[in-house]
Amino acid sequence: MSEETNTPPSTTTDQIQEVGHEVAKEIMADGSTEKGGFLDNIKKMWRAHIDKNKAKAEARKATLEDQGSEAGQGVSSKGNGNPAESTVPNPNPVPPIPTNGKQPLIVEADFFENFDPKKDLKKLDPETRKRIKDAEKLFQEGTSTMKDLIAPSSMEITARTLNLNGKHVKSFFVFNYPRFLDANWLSQVINFPTTLDVSIFIYPEESGHIMKVLRKKVAEMRSTMRIQKRKGMVEDVGLETALQDAEELRGNLQKGVERFFQIGLYFTVYADTKDQLDSISKQLETVLGGKLVMTRTADFRTERAFNTTLPQCTDEMEVIRNMNTGPASTIFPFVSNDLTSNQGILYGLNRHNNSLIIMDRFGLENANSVTFAKSGAGKSYAVKL
Repeated sequence: MSEETNTPPSTTTDQIQEVGHEVAKEIMADGSTEKGGFLDNIKKMWRAHIDKNKAKAEARKATLEDQGSEAGQGVSSKGNGNPAESTVPNPNPVPPIPTNGKQPLIVEADFFENFDPKKDLKKLDPETRKRIKDAEKLFQEGTSTMKDLIAPSSMEITARTLNLNGKHVKSFFVFNYPRFLDANWLSQVINFPTTLDVSIFIYPEESGHIMKVLRKKVAEMRSTMRIQKRKGMVEDVGLETALQDAEELRGNLQKGVERFFQIGLYFTVYADTKDQLDSISKQLETVLGGKLVMTRTADFRTERAFNTTLPQCTDEMEVIRNMNTGPASTIFPFVSNDLTSNQGILYGLNRHNNSLIIMDRFGLENANSVTFAKSGAGKSYAVKL
């Protein structure tokens, strides 16, 4: 049994040229120069060539069926048109689909088209499940998420500030509060004339645990006062004030009038330049210092402080202070210089805090309004809207 190497099939152009040469030789032998005879001979030779190729293909197909060759094996043919007696293995065979003794569920071509999650989910083998997970992971990597839409194009982290898309950013945290806080003391910071982010974290504590701690503190303070009295020392006013506050808080917690919380308060300011950022930071510290609310910059923790003030409810700083219900209620910024109602039309922006001015004057008791502005500012246009 002889074995021959496969030769690449000739192109259609080469075949036409060979047929043309053979026809030219026959015409020269016959001595026919008529136009009609020349075309007839071309057609005959071309049909014969097609029939010859068809015969080769049918013979090759019959040989494969008789030998029962598997997929992925090739057949070599002889130059005389007879089918080859030996087969040549394909260098890149197609591996069979693992069935594990069962009918394969899905073939590669229509893997996702014929898959029904309700019917075929229980029939999936571990390998098929892995392929589905890999395909889903690959698809998710090529899609845009919300993080991609809101993420900044650049971010530079330094020891004291951040540079976010050309904006200079600095964060602060509150580490001490006065003994008494006025209601709505944070509204002045909320209405600060600059871009500002404020985050308030409130952690409720169990009253029973706090009462045990207060009982121990009260006993320690009373013992200290007795010792100072025996030694003839001057009474400590600060210690007496702390004892009164502790006893009052312990009584309110016992009665259920108040609850105990741990609160963290953080600020982040933005500016176009570094000098402007320093000026805004000094103003913010002055405003809070005037109310005896002590703040510090988040040096060497800039990224953590910035993440804390983002609207994702993660306190990465964890700088907290104890407060009961009364002082904690004053932190909520319920009052602001906003001119916004639940319904109405948009009149413009509040230049004090960049808030929206939305109002429906016809829903008020008196719908009359007065518009003041300089000449050419657009009073008539605004009223007609």
